[in-house]
Amino acid sequence: MHLIMFDLDGTLLKSTTLDIHCFAGALSSVLGIEDFDSDWTDFKYVTDEAIVSEIVARQLNRPATPQEKIALRTKVLQLLESQTRTNRENFAPIPGALDLFSLLRKTRTCAVAIATGCWQESALLKLSTAGFDTANLPIASADDSHRREEIMSTAYTRALDFWGEREFETVTYVGDGVWDLKASRKLGYHFIGIGFYDDGAPLRQQGVSFILNDFQDQKAFFDRVNEIWNHNHAMKSDKSEQTVCMPE
Repeated sequence: MHLIMFDLDGTLLKSTTLDIHCFAGALSSVLGIEDFDSDWTDFKYVTDEAIVSEIVARQLNRPATPQEKIALRTKVLQLLESQTRTNRENFAPIPGALDLFSLLRKTRTCAVAIATGCWQESALLKLSTAGFDTANLPIASADDSHRREEIMSTAYTRALDFWGEREFETVTYVGDGVWDLKASRKLGYHFIGIGFYDDGAPLRQQGVSFILNDFQDQKAFFDRVNEIWNHNHAMKSDKSEQTVCMPE
């Protein structure tokens, strides 16, 4: 069995702007911080927990207290919940993501997991609002670590437990950020880039050759997945081509 692991914001959901809006509202309400750098590429770790800590350190020249982190997390969730009632379009899936995700979950050769830098309550709210079925879905989040590679490793372990596997033949991470790519490389995961917002330019600069703007071209996605699987078999001296999964 092969594992396909997904990032959330900017990969499955058009929620990057929404996230920044809610972070800004929470920082203003809880700590009076009105201006901060929202270019996450400048942050050491791009997870909700780490971003909060770094913004507070930059703006207030001190560490965020545990109470402040809890208050910020609670306020971000409140603002997201408010958006579900007034601006549900802010939770829209990336084109084709719902169909592809549903198809992958029905295959026998692919396991699916979510590894996101969001706090878990926020992630589940966004996924369910966008129409994703989160039941029986292995998820790891910023609740598990402030380091993305540790979140991804946790998602891997939870997927193993859920499907009763000892190991996966291959792991492919699907993400839109340079931080996703760097974590994938550290872990030895294959990578599929998503360039919905920026045509994948930052990922191309890092040497990523396969980037999709969305998931509407299912054939292109599955061709790449099958290429990864067949390469893995070839490396193990199994020359027969096999198919991971193909759209119906």
